Amino acid sequence: MTLPNAVHRLCVTVGVIIIAAYAGPTARAEVAATQIERQRALFQTVFKSVERGAWTAVDDLPLDDRHALEQYVLWPDLRATWLRANIDSVSASEVDDFVQQYGTLRPARELRYRYALDFAQRNDLPGYLRIYEQFYQGQDVEKLDCLALQAEIQAGRH
Repeated sequence: MTLPNAVHRLCVTVGVIIIAAYAGPTARAEVAATQIERQRALFQTVFKSVERGAWTAVDDLPLDDRHALEQYVLWPDLRATWLRANIDSVSASEVDDFVQQYGTLRPARELRYRYALDFAQRNDLPGYLRIYEQFYQGQDVEKLDCLALQAEIQAGRH
């Protein structure tokens, strides 16, 4: 191989590497954007049903769609929407598990607040106090503090 051919091959190889380096991130970004669009479409497809309390729209998805939806950034919002719609019938462990897993996210905080109010509304004062004492006591949330005082009076603590 002559020197000009070697230089030419080296330049071509370097050029291919440079093109691959720039095309790689772009291709990955395009795949990620396509995945997010797919997840968003799946979310929008099932949201109205979930909002009405029907999780069957999610359960009926093909397995790969369900997995894609579970990886979507708004999955906790979707799950919290269903739990809120069914707050009267879901078990305490379902809510606790959700709050445990997503406790720092807004959907979990809103669900926990709603769940506490639901306990108070159903006059399940021990259930209300359990949530209040664990999450809200000392937070100066007047409505919850007032409900806690009523619950403590009824329980004979005051």
